[in-house]
Amino acid sequence: MSVVERREGGRPSWSDLCVAVERGAVASAFYNALNRSMRSIVLFLAVLLSCPMFAQAQVTIRAGVNDLTLTYEYLGIGIESRCGSDWLLLERGFWKCVHRGAGGKLLVGSFGRMPSGYGLDQLIRGPIVGDRRLVFAKAGGPWTGGAPVHALDPVTMEFELIGALPEGGVIFGKTIHADYDGDGLPELVLPAQSGTPTLIVALPGGAGVPLSALANSPVAPSFVGQYDGDSQSEIGVVDFLTGFRLYDANSGLPEPFQLQGAVTTTFPVFSGDWDSDGVDEIAIKSTVTPGLALIDPNLSSVPQYVQFPGANPLMSSALGMVAWQSPGSRDLVVLGATLGVVDPVSSSLIAQFDFPRSPVNIETPAVTLDWDNDGDDDLLWRDFGLNELWLLRNPQGVEVVQRAASAKVVIGLTGAEPPQLAVAEQFHGADAEMLVHVRRRDPATLMLTDEADAIASMSAWNDRFEVADVHPQPGDEIILNSGRFLTVYSSSGSLLWQREIEDAAQNSFRGLVVADFTCSADSCRWLLTADNQGLRRFDGLDGSELWAGPFTGPKAVAALALTDLNGNGTLDMLYATGSAVGPATLVAVDADTHLQLWANPTSTRAVLAQRTNDPSQRLAVLYERGLLVYHDVTDGSEQRRAALIHPSMGFCDRCELRYLKQGETVGTWFITQMGPTGLLQIDRSLRMPASTASDEDANSVRTLSPGSVFIGTQDAAYTIEVSADGIFVDEFEGW
Repeated sequence: MSVVERREGGRPSWSDLCVAVERGAVASAFYNALNRSMRSIVLFLAVLLSCPMFAQAQVTIRAGVNDLTLTYEYLGIGIESRCGSDWLLLERGFWKCVHRGAGGKLLVGSFGRMPSGYGLDQLIRGPIVGDRRLVFAKAGGPWTGGAPVHALDPVTMEFELIGALPEGGVIFGKTIHADYDGDGLPELVLPAQSGTPTLIVALPGGAGVPLSALANSPVAPSFVGQYDGDSQSEIGVVDFLTGFRLYDANSGLPEPFQLQGAVTTTFPVFSGDWDSDGVDEIAIKSTVTPGLALIDPNLSSVPQYVQFPGANPLMSSALGMVAWQSPGSRDLVVLGATLGVVDPVSSSLIAQFDFPRSPVNIETPAVTLDWDNDGDDDLLWRDFGLNELWLLRNPQGVEVVQRAASAKVVIGLTGAEPPQLAVAEQFHGADAEMLVHVRRRDPATLMLTDEADAIASMSAWNDRFEVADVHPQPGDEIILNSGRFLTVYSSSGSLLWQREIEDAAQNSFRGLVVADFTCSADSCRWLLTADNQGLRRFDGLDGSELWAGPFTGPKAVAALALTDLNGNGTLDMLYATGSAVGPATLVAVDADTHLQLWANPTSTRAVLAQRTNDPSQRLAVLYERGLLVYHDVTDGSEQRRAALIHPSMGFCDRCELRYLKQGETVGTWFITQMGPTGLLQIDRSLRMPASTASDEDANSVRTLSPGSVFIGTQDAAYTIEVSADGIFVDEFEGW
């Protein structure tokens, strides 16, 4: 009896076909399908391709690390959230739980992707008593009707559509709130747009039908505060025609207060009750008297003016209030060319500090908190222009406490014991330049093995990193091609050698290839790259040039591989010539004699190549526009191909191709930055369509057999566990 005929009565189920496939009894399974009709054949093939044996490799994110880019849309301090006592940040499509680590730096603990549908969202209401949700409206427009409004539960991260703003309601610029009805809860003020008056809109949790228009306001607000004795807000307006005016948010009628003096809203306006009388005061830039005008509508129509040595009369605004002089005091922090702490009641200067460097674009108001847990108020703010977090520490002064981090490129595993994962991580430097730090991380958890950077402050980011043993010193080396320089570092970060390209204004190193597993002896130290003239091979020992191959044909030459193609025990060089959009050639050259082994015309240019590190040692070549091809190493003839993406979906600009060996006849190819997808995968046989292994926008990938894949993205680095289930084996490949 066939292994398929297992059930009572000898009639197999479709699930039995998968069992048969797993046991290698495909012929028997197919024979049973033939005996059941043509429809059975079709169903057999459908089930066969859905069997676990024929599925793509399954991936699971095992660990991840994500730093702060300081582009957050929301910062929640002390709110009820999934972060517990940590801060909650919503940043670039991620939620992040943030805490202060050693040295006072903010560190991301747990993090994850924001729910589907989140994007272009602007906060219009934070948590209130009885409703912990964050309420967001889609920014910009126009929208059919009003802008969609969603609510996010910061504990469960459920994101649901709860309605839309009133017809014509859109969010542009900063969110403005006013207490329209005096219940102590905010309403949303939507400044007038084309054909739409200024609207006051009910928010969830307040009076009125949520997201309905409560009233039209006759004026568009410049700022809002509580400027008289009633419980409703007042709307402040500063314009060329009427000057400075206050209007009641509920009635829309002008308040009797008349300011004596001219002011401007060119710089941010600050409102706060600094004299504790229950009525807000206003700090606003004066246009007549140099400095900042301090206005108390409950006291006098004549403002006081803040001036102090070093204050810039052309640039003054208030960042926030702190208890600087004593617990409970309300002192004003004033921004100019320097930073001053001012007693706003007397307008006298209490303290003054220079900036580490000139601010560019400061977010106001700043956050008042006790940063260092010493019992007094400090002030924290973000500089959008410099991508930094700044702190006014009481009483020490101004400092930068955090710089933004962004893209991460996984370089590879160094030969240390235990192995360490080298990751190039991009940071903003002290002068707003981009720096690259190479850091060592635990491959399993991605935690830093130590706080020290392996390589500190490089400014190169535009080309290739590799890890290989190219130098006699113990362990692997980190090799960087920055275009202008070819540089080799030890795994601990010491510089071993650096070579600069000749005529850097007109020329550059392109690509970086290290010897593969077929190397032997000194050839394992070779490095291969290209410039405008052709190929160049260097010795990893000292950077000396071993060979250069000028070409009379196209200057567009791509170095692809250093591998033993003819089995003579020495490495050969594989490269491509031609343009990215036209005919090209795939060429193999004997590295000893420099004689051509073979050359094959191709429809488009090859960009990457790699051998499978298994008994078959197949040569895979990745071409522009997403074509992956196996070539015969003896003559370059094509053996099999797979289209990873549609040719119209883009070029392979900074793609990476890596092979994960999962057994002697089992493996998966991973490809980054190929078209608009995330991390692509395709099984070793190239029989099944390519699929997305991860939605993360991977810019780099490295593999570690039997099942670990490391990827770097614009925001994070991940360790992915890959299951070997469901990969084609040689029985079905038909080689």
